[in-house]
Amino acid sequence: MAIVSISEAARLTGKTRATIHRHINTGKLSKTKNDTGSIGIDTSELIRVYNIKIDTSDTCIDTVKIEQRDTDELNTLKIRLEVLEAENHHLKDHVDSLKQVMLMLEHREQKQEKSSSWLSRLFNK
Repeated sequence: MAIVSISEAARLTGKTRATIHRHINTGKLSKTKNDTGSIGIDTSELIRVYNIKIDTSDTCIDTVKIEQRDTDELNTLKIRLEVLEAENHHLKDHVDSLKQVMLMLEHREQKQEKSSSWLSRLFNK
């Protein structure tokens, strides 16, 4: 089981910190040192001494709901990204085709200016 701090043990049991310390000093409740060297109480001790029930099912259900919501949101964002990328590709193609049409029109105008007939050259000047 997990090791909790004295304050967390008091919150879980509904007792005061002073009561928890008193029960540790009288030997009713045993303390444990965690990896960092700080003193804590194993939750199995809290269950043994105070007969409390630690409910982790709500936490698990909430976690599953959050993960499901995040997964749904992620899928929605992936679909939206695909649609926007396709639209972006389409718009780039459209811009390229418009550029090509403009170049063709400019080329046509230049060609018409160069190939004017000898009569038009004669009368326009």
